[in-house]
Amino acid sequence: MGPGGHALGAERPAGREPRTVAQDRSRDVGPIGRAGCRVRRRWRPFPVRRAERRHVVLPRPRPGRSPSSGPIGRNAGPRRTRTGSLGAVPRAGRPRPAPVREIMEAPMDDVVFEVDGGAAVLRLNRPRALNALSTEMFEAIAPRLTAWRDDPSITSLHLHGEGRGFCAGADVRAMREMMLGGGVGPALDFLALEYRTDALVAGFGKPVTAHLHGIAMGGGLGLSMHGAHRVAAADLALAMPEVQIGLWPDVGMTWEFSRLPGQAGAWLAMTGRTIDAPTALGLGLVDEVEGMAAAPVLDLGWVDECFVGDDPVEILARLESSSDERAQEAARRIRAKSPLSVCVALAAVRRAAGLAGPVEALDQDLRIARGLLPDCDFVEGVRAQLVDKDRDPRFAHARVEDVDPSRVRAIVG
Repeated sequence: MGPGGHALGAERPAGREPRTVAQDRSRDVGPIGRAGCRVRRRWRPFPVRRAERRHVVLPRPRPGRSPSSGPIGRNAGPRRTRTGSLGAVPRAGRPRPAPVREIMEAPMDDVVFEVDGGAAVLRLNRPRALNALSTEMFEAIAPRLTAWRDDPSITSLHLHGEGRGFCAGADVRAMREMMLGGGVGPALDFLALEYRTDALVAGFGKPVTAHLHGIAMGGGLGLSMHGAHRVAAADLALAMPEVQIGLWPDVGMTWEFSRLPGQAGAWLAMTGRTIDAPTALGLGLVDEVEGMAAAPVLDLGWVDECFVGDDPVEILARLESSSDERAQEAARRIRAKSPLSVCVALAAVRRAAGLAGPVEALDQDLRIARGLLPDCDFVEGVRAQLVDKDRDPRFAHARVEDVDPSRVRAIVG
């Protein structure tokens, strides 16, 4: 999950009561609309079905010829050809046409699937919403990934996002509407679908390359981080900011965080901090950055000193008492997040260190969702950050110190 890149929320002022789900249900926020844009239509020589368009891009016909006939002129009729499933096929001995490039679009046009030779290409195509992942998008992506995985003619997979970012994450505003309108059940179904889709990429079994640029957060990292060669543009802004909206760094990212050097994983999970391309390369979250010859050396000694251990209260105390301004700034960030989410995030990263891989971490995420969503800060966090945008969330706990550790253990396991 991921709300995309947003500004930091403010710490809840003392004395203010948290909003209830019933109060939030009374708010008329309107239906969630789809912000995807339609892709440019290509010339196609035959009618297609709307349910799944299969475009075949053929060489442009030379003057005086039609795509399916011979020379047009006096006493010259159309040449007879054998017809295959993708159009006319020349008889043996005639020059072969250029290789066919097949493009398949999901019904809502928010995802475009392409096959170019043996390379399968998945393009997120909802740029006005920063490619936020919806239920319909996951329902289109999952079966296509399964088909490509099982197709011996497909030798590799490439992941792209259109517009100014790869993907801001899952559509959490839509997920909030699910919870307000139907309770926890529909939201859990959405997360289960998302995690199954991420597992398909993690277990694709063929080379996967993720092309990351601009905003790459939350659910976008669930699609692109696991088992892929991750190529970043210089403008990359990478984060798992879920603690801002009452969730935790899910989509298998706790497993990735648990493998980072030193205590960097706990730092990123508890603060939700956005990092740039050089930092992502230095930590090993991407494998190459366009235009960079080598990974930079990062100065994270203060992170290793302050974020050690399993107790979030002790971590905060070390950060706030540190003479390093970076540590104090990290403490301020954590204080502005959901206290329950911060505690769950740390516990999930620590537990993921003992898991075998990202698929097990995705299973852990679903268990956490079942334990956390019935009583969490998600509805209020999204309201403050993305709906009303007042940046004044009224979380259930005022401080990390107020969270019962036994509840965190029950949620994470």
